Amino acid sequence: MQTILNQLYSCPVILKPSLITGFLVLTIGILGTFPIAPIGFAQTNDENQVNPHEDQTADTVLAEAEAAFLSANLQLALSLNTQAEALFRSAKNTAGIERTQLLLARINIRQGRIAEARDILTELIETAPQSIYRAKFHNALAGSYNPGTESEIALGQLYLALDFVYRLPASDYYALTVGIYQNIAIYLSDMGRPAESLQYFAQAVSRAENTDNPRLLSSLYNNLGIAYIRNEQFDSAAFYLEKALELAEVLEAPLERFRALVNLGNLYTNEGSLEKALAFYDAAQEAYDLVSPGNPSVMIIHNQGRTLTLLGRYEEAEALLNESLAISEEQRIPEGIYHNVIELGKLYARQGMNNRALPYFQRALDTAKLLNNIEFKVSSLRELHQVYAASGRFNAAYENLLHFHTLSDSLAQARYTQELALAENFLELSRQREINEILQKQQLQKEAQLRLQSILIFVSVLALVFLVLLLVQMKRNAAAKQLILEELEVQKQKLEQTSRDKDKLFAIVSHDLRNALVSMEGILTLLKEDSISAEEFKALIPDVETAVQENSIMMSDLLTWAKEQLTGVRMEAKPVKTTHLIQEVLHLFMLIAAKKKIDLASEVGEVPDVLADPNALTFVIRNIVSNALKFTAKQGKVWITADEDPEHVTITIHDNGIGMSAEMQQRLFSEENFSRMGTANEKGTGFGLKLSNDFVKRMGGSLSFVSTEGEGSHFSVTLPKS
Repeated sequence: MQTILNQLYSCPVILKPSLITGFLVLTIGILGTFPIAPIGFAQTNDENQVNPHEDQTADTVLAEAEAAFLSANLQLALSLNTQAEALFRSAKNTAGIERTQLLLARINIRQGRIAEARDILTELIETAPQSIYRAKFHNALAGSYNPGTESEIALGQLYLALDFVYRLPASDYYALTVGIYQNIAIYLSDMGRPAESLQYFAQAVSRAENTDNPRLLSSLYNNLGIAYIRNEQFDSAAFYLEKALELAEVLEAPLERFRALVNLGNLYTNEGSLEKALAFYDAAQEAYDLVSPGNPSVMIIHNQGRTLTLLGRYEEAEALLNESLAISEEQRIPEGIYHNVIELGKLYARQGMNNRALPYFQRALDTAKLLNNIEFKVSSLRELHQVYAASGRFNAAYENLLHFHTLSDSLAQARYTQELALAENFLELSRQREINEILQKQQLQKEAQLRLQSILIFVSVLALVFLVLLLVQMKRNAAAKQLILEELEVQKQKLEQTSRDKDKLFAIVSHDLRNALVSMEGILTLLKEDSISAEEFKALIPDVETAVQENSIMMSDLLTWAKEQLTGVRMEAKPVKTTHLIQEVLHLFMLIAAKKKIDLASEVGEVPDVLADPNALTFVIRNIVSNALKFTAKQGKVWITADEDPEHVTITIHDNGIGMSAEMQQRLFSEENFSRMGTANEKGTGFGLKLSNDFVKRMGGSLSFVSTEGEGSHFSVTLPKS
């Protein structure tokens, strides 16, 4: 990370101090440079400004923190990021917390707190291995390592990032993939592998062109231009930087325009066109004012100061470099502090003011030690050696020269060790490739055997599955057959019961109705033959009328039962006047009650109408009243009451007759058809109560009873109100 920022501030070829590139603007994820959004991380619109409000959401606050980070306002970015993290934790938003931790790590990298950043990122990788942002964790972690001395570690992290980039949504996937390829290209370039570097750049360009994302392509052209500046291929660099500027103009994107203008200014500084470079820096400042109004760009100020130094305009250069230094100190950017103090030292040295230059070079060395950056140390020691020598302080110059050579040798050794490791890796890969070829042949043979075994196993499994399916089908058929047999048995029992009921019906019709008709035939014969007087006939009329009424009720019950058996009685619910229906039923039984000298009465006042089928309800009440009279002895009492609740009306028929035994009560509503003789040897059909219970249920009501043997019975019909 520090070496890359060294290239941003100074020369791309570390040991060529005469080549000045200025403060380059890279836009890729690992670099995290001042105003540029790293590829693969969220960006705000160019017109967005940092202006937090209390009612903003956590996502909005985090977006403003990103904008502040990109504008190099690290303190504001840190404050907003802390607010966003608190909001995400309050909402228990794990993904949001991960995003704030990621930004915190990037801020730490920018401020030179590399250890803290690595701890955060390592913890994220270990505690959230399934996170959709894992590729971004590895990408950011790669940015904490120095090219040259730690390039292999950084590349390892970038390759891991590629392994997990598929987890990201499509909008982030393509952008981060392009960013990772660029990062790999930059590390390879710093490792002295330009051909491979350009291959990765080419892949990044190809992917960016396929995304139909001109903003992404503009950023890529910027980075590719910087790569060519580092390789001193200025014509190619100008081509890509101008394409980036052209795209930015089409997009009307101040941020992209700013990037291209700064890098073109650096290009012209390298070529020695210093006035032209200043013009581009001025244009870049105008673009930056649209991105972040009121916030000075430490990058532009530094590059302007360096360029003015080369033009010999020292007072202006000194003011600008001091301003850039103050901003870097305020924002705690150690790389910015290093580059500004070493440039101030060079400014004074160029004027022969060696005593003023010394403390700046010494501070540059202290900052390089703080950053543990060997290349920074080498540059600082070289400048200290030269200024001590120019001042005649040869012992100090010699001492710094020794340190310079020692560190230069260390740097060279580190690069040699890295190249050796690469060579060893290549040899190991070659050996491993041969072993893999042998293993592959053996694997092919095993696979052929396994395929044969798999075919045999597959055939066996198919046969077994077929057998199992056959057994299951046979079992299902047996179960279905048993179910049909059980249903047939139930139907058989119902038919047998119906047959018994039919036999009973014919017995009743043939006996009871025949007796009644024979009695009436005898009376008519006596009248025809004048065998009885008018007074005697008049005395027989009540008995005949009662017999006819009893047989009429019996016939009605039998016809209702027959209709139910054949077609089912159709229920048509409508409002029924309860009091009126009860009075009509009681009127039917007055003669029968009078004959048995039973007190038949209604104690029903005005009650609400019920929702029922009139014919079915008449049948139910008539059947229960008929049974009450039948099983009540002479001088007994049968009476009807009615009660109501908010939703129902209950009609109860009471009698103080002979009641029922417990055994008889259990059989009352069963499928079994039974009847018993009344107190005056009256006969019944045995269908009445069973049909009554069925009718009441179908009308949405219930039929219940309470009976005590020797004391009487109470039958209650409960129906909904209309």
